[in-house]
Amino acid sequence: MFLELDENGISVLKALASDTRASILKLLLHTPLTVSELAKKLNLSKAIVSRHIRLLEDAKIIKLQDNLEVTDSRKKNFILAVDHIALNLPKKLHLPFNVITNEIKLGYYSNFSVTPTCGLASPAKVIGKLDDQRTFVSNDRIEASLLWFAEGFVEYMIPNDFNHNFTAELLELSLELSSEFPGSNNNWPSDIALYQRCFSRHLDGSG
Repeated sequence: MFLELDENGISVLKALASDTRASILKLLLHTPLTVSELAKKLNLSKAIVSRHIRLLEDAKIIKLQDNLEVTDSRKKNFILAVDHIALNLPKKLHLPFNVITNEIKLGYYSNFSVTPTCGLASPAKVIGKLDDQRTFVSNDRIEASLLWFAEGFVEYMIPNDFNHNFTAELLELSLELSSEFPGSNNNWPSDIALYQRCFSRHLDGSG
């Protein structure tokens, strides 16, 4: 059962807001019971239990057991009608946090290994020679807006501008990947790996 903050959802919440009705639900978790059986277990009158039962029925949390499921059709057993209740709040709340944004151009990779067919291209032209891995170390690679290779990888270093005593809570990456070209295999795995590289400064006695 999924609840909204409307009249129906509020009626369900009201039905749950009772120690007695919570006790009734706990008892019905184990076995179907009649009003008389519930009253005896809770040490309450049948009239009081009936009122609580009515509220739970109206909220569609419990229901009468189908007569086909019981040996004695004269018994009116109550059972749970739901096994899950969730409240959907209309707005997601996020605590304020600091955001650091870095944009890394396509050609600013720090390492690579590519197998032809491969190449680089800017919006205006093809960079270097097609299917020549040496193109990937060309100075003009920083102008690239498109790169491709049959097999291999490109590696980027993402600056970490946080102070040493801060810990990142969330990392969001945005990039465009595609294998949609003639003769390509569209069923390909995305192998994106992240790892941390630390740099330390060594000072000698001369300062």
